[in-house]
Amino acid sequence: MATREQPVVALRDVEKAYGTVQALRGVSFEIHAGEVIGMVGANGAGKSTLNKVISGQTAPTGGELLVDGEPVNFAHPREALAAGIALVPQELSLIEDRSVAENLFLGRMPKRLGFVLDGELQAQSRAALARVGLDDIDPTVPASELTPVEQRLVTIAEAISKQPRVLILDEPSAALPAETAARLEPIIRSLAADGTAVIYVSHRLAEIQRLAHRVFAMRDGRHAGDLAREEITIDAMVQLVGGSALREEPRPVVKTRADAPVVVRSRGLGGTLVHDADLQLHRGEIIGIGGLQGSGRSELLRLIGGIQGRSAGDVDVLGGGALETPHAAVRRGVGYVPEGRKAMTFPTMSVAANSTIALITDISRMRTFVDVGRERELAGGIAERVRMVGDLDAPITTLSGGNQQKACISRWLLKGVKLLLLDEPTVGIDVHARAGIHQLLRELAAEGTTIVVACSEPEELVLLCHRVFVMVEGGVAAELEAPFNVEQVVAASYAR
Repeated sequence: MATREQPVVALRDVEKAYGTVQALRGVSFEIHAGEVIGMVGANGAGKSTLNKVISGQTAPTGGELLVDGEPVNFAHPREALAAGIALVPQELSLIEDRSVAENLFLGRMPKRLGFVLDGELQAQSRAALARVGLDDIDPTVPASELTPVEQRLVTIAEAISKQPRVLILDEPSAALPAETAARLEPIIRSLAADGTAVIYVSHRLAEIQRLAHRVFAMRDGRHAGDLAREEITIDAMVQLVGGSALREEPRPVVKTRADAPVVVRSRGLGGTLVHDADLQLHRGEIIGIGGLQGSGRSELLRLIGGIQGRSAGDVDVLGGGALETPHAAVRRGVGYVPEGRKAMTFPTMSVAANSTIALITDISRMRTFVDVGRERELAGGIAERVRMVGDLDAPITTLSGGNQQKACISRWLLKGVKLLLLDEPTVGIDVHARAGIHQLLRELAAEGTTIVVACSEPEELVLLCHRVFVMVEGGVAAELEAPFNVEQVVAASYAR
């Protein structure tokens, strides 16, 4: 690790307030050339705000920011970029109708006499894509044709191509399966070896343990502590984030009764990728669907819920046969939360409206005007039930990731669903928010709701599920019943 005595970037007693909300409270921070700092903290701890200050996305309300020891006041992210600071946000920002090459070099394409040098653009694009292992991607195709994983890697390639002195990666692996996320690690090590300072924000603590030279922890807008390289362990990081007791979640120890009513039964169920899926799910079970990226996890969930039409076999849901449409699923008592909160939230609407949207016709007067009082009454009750923290009247985007997910689940609880299908329900949220959602799901299962969770994290499946179906290349490779361990899930995921 190449470091210099003078930090590339330093913050001194930085404050940031949004109205009456104090997001940062006297935070001091520094990073040196060639250093990888793992930044940890619960949702709402101040990590994103701190990185927005560093990258010129927002101005501090107190303290100072220094680059190479000199105070700076960035008025725009362009000024931070000119100083060598690049931020890769958690949310994708690609222009989907533009080519991959245009996305990579938007605003800085190679030109001569005002004309884009297409050959040079393609060559530079291929070199940038190769840095993140996307050698097989044609840079002329629209970004919309890429998979979500490829889009994430293109976003990272775009930032790297700017040759930043400081690269901030905000949850770069949150939407990536573990095997794809591992591709980022040699890239980051190579950047650090070349002298780039990297701030790596992640809730996947094992990644930080492998990558970081130092850990910087945030809690409640304050600097909560540091860990030197030799001190970095999962338990030490969790303790800094908020206490080791929160890491210990109860694991399923009581097996569901085999004679409990069958809620889902399938025979030879198939779709585009899934084939020959035989399932039998009982009332009150938490069922996991595991496997690697592309194994068919999400598709199996969609086939059960009627979101995707089946190509083979049959499935019976809640005794009514197969579900043919999402509307039929709702009428029968089935709720579905897809991967990615953006797909399920209405960002301009309030927390209350988002929480009660499934009941919109029930709380509307003459099916035209929403009864705001009734909406707020229902939202308040369900917020207490799921332990959701936030202003019911504020836009849902003001909530932390974990609380947004609770709002998405809340709407189905208000609807009284008997079967709840969740695709990656805790992606991008911290260990504390994850534990809260797990506890909520356990309570729902105990009350008789059947829950099916498609999840890429073996540890989460172990913590949460009574049984797990592990998918490999579209087929069910194994069925595990609690108690099982991470090693068993991983081994089954790689079975051929």
